[in-house]
Amino acid sequence: MQIREHFAYCPKCGIEVQSSDNHRMFGCEHCGFTVYFNVGASVSGICTRQNGDVLLLKRMHPPRMGSWTLPGGFAEPDESGLEALVREVYEETGLVVTEPVAHSAFPNTYVYKGVTYATFDMVYVCQVEGAPILDGTEVDAHRWFSLTELLDADISFPSLKNAIDLYVSQHDLKKTTG
Repeated sequence: MQIREHFAYCPKCGIEVQSSDNHRMFGCEHCGFTVYFNVGASVSGICTRQNGDVLLLKRMHPPRMGSWTLPGGFAEPDESGLEALVREVYEETGLVVTEPVAHSAFPNTYVYKGVTYATFDMVYVCQVEGAPILDGTEVDAHRWFSLTELLDADISFPSLKNAIDLYVSQHDLKKTTG
């Protein structure tokens, strides 16, 4: 269900409103209240170790519970993508991000408690320091995947699968031409 579909009444004046096909905004004709449903910014890290393996985490909760995902999450207000990456990777794994480089970005949808949110998923490639210590609230397992294993992993979201596939193809290209 799109966010707009949850607005049967204006949150400002309380008047009942007509349904709308405009899923990008809500506007009350009675009081003029307007709210836009902008995309949520999220970040993820293709966290690598020196042998080239990539860290994946197993999701504990819906959506896509039990699937593998990259460390990451939603950016907070007034937080840059890089700041969000460093914070999210540390919160989920206890690892410290080093040498982050912006890699790719893809649109996505995220269903939470029956509401579909549009997201914009930014992916960085980075090294990490330390040993993984999982937070136990969002993820319950970790594993380092080789590049060939990554291609067969059950990845949580299409945007992250696209980023991983792009990363693997770039890595393979560098190996054959470099």
